[in-house]
Amino acid sequence: MTSHAHEALPDTAHRMPTRKTTFALLAAVLAAGLIAGAAWAAWPRDPAPPASDNGNAVVTGSGPGISVPDALASTLEGPLLINGFLYVAADGTVYFTEALAESYPPSIDLARSLEVRGIDPVQLTGLQQTGGISWSEKSSQLAGTVDGTVLTVSNMTQAQ
Repeated sequence: MTSHAHEALPDTAHRMPTRKTTFALLAAVLAAGLIAGAAWAAWPRDPAPPASDNGNAVVTGSGPGISVPDALASTLEGPLLINGFLYVAADGTVYFTEALAESYPPSIDLARSLEVRGIDPVQLTGLQQTGGISWSEKSSQLAGTVDGTVLTVSNMTQAQ
């Protein structure tokens, strides 16, 4: 009876890949990269924003945005995308606020609101109105620069 327990088995775990294997692997990686690149190029992009009558671009919000309190505390330079509710006071001042009080008509906390400049309140649509006060029932986004408690938009920048 012959014992095969001590026979040496071929060691395939430490073999170097052949050129053919290396070339096939490289070709597969390149093909995957080309397919991914083609898919990225074909991915739909947001169209460029339309120009307004006065030549300024109309910027609409798209993305997560930040809260009004975060915008008030921000030290970032440049435009910010901010989430909130529109509120037009009886005197015509436009505010962008974190929340509306559940009263009727609603009121706002001015300490947690931004005064909005660059928006004509007459141009705002879809707002609820009573007693000279207007407000949005849905949260929206505005893009603009914040200086202290003032949000300045270059044109109507309300996103739905």
